Amino acid sequence: MDEPLKENNQSTQPTEALKPLIDAFVESARRSLEYDVIKYSMKRYESFIFKGYYKKKLYKAILALREFNKDVADK
Repeated sequence: MDEPLKENNQSTQPTEALKPLIDAFVESARRSLEYDVIKYSMKRYESFIFKGYYKKKLYKAILALREFNKDVADK
């Protein structure tokens, strides 16, 4: 009977301990999305044949980055 209560009490405490890990994950995800924007921008600039394809990929990457930043700012 006492063990489930201990588990429940312990589950609320790790959120403070996990804060640096969560921040690191958010920063890693942001960098990944920023890298996609830069990558598709460069590929669009370098490629003549696939310019339209990379334009679409770049647009989607920019939208994903904007949405991610908006979601992080809301929380």
